[in-house]
Amino acid sequence: MKKKLGYEIELPNRVKRYIKKIKDKRFKQLIVEAIFQDIPSNPEHGTVKHGDLAGIYTWNITYQKSMYRIAYSIINGKVIVIILVGSHESFYDQLKKLQ
Repeated sequence: MKKKLGYEIELPNRVKRYIKKIKDKRFKQLIVEAIFQDIPSNPEHGTVKHGDLAGIYTWNITYQKSMYRIAYSIINGKVIVIILVGSHESFYDQLKKLQ
């Protein structure tokens, strides 16, 4: 767990593995900045999900005309848990499987 801007950031192993596998340095930097700077600076700015995914926020990133998502939840206003990072394609199906 790392503390950023008053929030503890939790990264499950699947998220750490995803980030580690990214070859493109610029894209990896965008993901890391989103997780450790952008999201903690304004976590409610993400899109709030409803229905099966209630309580989950998603942060959108566009890189080289491709769309990517970061799914996270906020626990007790103090901890941001990054649930999933991935391309928009089949992202929500993967996210539902994790619930």
